[in-house]
Amino acid sequence: MFNSFIFNIGKEIDTRKLAKSRMFTQIPNDNNFAFSCVDDKLYFIVFRNGKVRITYPGGDVDSLRTAVSESAVKLADLFKELSSKSGIKFDVQKVIASGKIEDCEDEFRCEQIASESIPIHIFRELSLFSPFKLLGEYNTERLHTFAGEKFGRKIEAENKEKLEKEIKSFIEKNNLGEVEIIKPEKDETGKKPLSAFRVYKSKFVYGLPPTGKSECFFIQAMIRGAFAKYLQQENINVVETRCWRKGDVFCEFNVYILSKA
Repeated sequence: MFNSFIFNIGKEIDTRKLAKSRMFTQIPNDNNFAFSCVDDKLYFIVFRNGKVRITYPGGDVDSLRTAVSESAVKLADLFKELSSKSGIKFDVQKVIASGKIEDCEDEFRCEQIASESIPIHIFRELSLFSPFKLLGEYNTERLHTFAGEKFGRKIEAENKEKLEKEIKSFIEKNNLGEVEIIKPEKDETGKKPLSAFRVYKSKFVYGLPPTGKSECFFIQAMIRGAFAKYLQQENINVVETRCWRKGDVFCEFNVYILSKA
């Protein structure tokens, strides 16, 4: 479980400006967040929407409070650097004083995403953390991909519109996230996807610290399996173009039909 202090600057932040600071790091070609590691235990994460998260991966609330207290001076310096480099003037002490531990009203909370039969921390331990420790990153990804494909191929529909609705229904009924079927737009290569989905509060990543990588492998594979079954062809590729783990506030999936050789 990842516990966090949440702060709100109140204005959108151009995180590209923070990349000019030696105190912050930014994932290449991703302007959704910037972060700093404090004393090798705390992450100070600045999101584009003006939210700041201080998190202690793997630590409980008491450990988080202790770590924040011990690193108070460095954290204050980061807030000052944030104000200086972003060009956004704010009362550092006032913002720090407003910080709060995640609770049921916080958009970043991860203890309970929706009404569900299994608590989120148990779900993630069984599906993410323990498999990662036992099987490694590659095999954990393969496990999620295999399972997602299996469920996707059980979905049946008469046409593409109904298939999209069935995929949306599957994700939402199983409390895996909240889905918006969006209009496909040409990507950076100029290619237009066959279909596109936006998933908010993905159960696999919502609330976790950023890694710079897309990690909703189950949902990605489930969508691919559903389209492969519907189209009766395997040259289907689903790309997770945006993800919470990359600093986005939602996860987005584009469906492509690959050209046959």
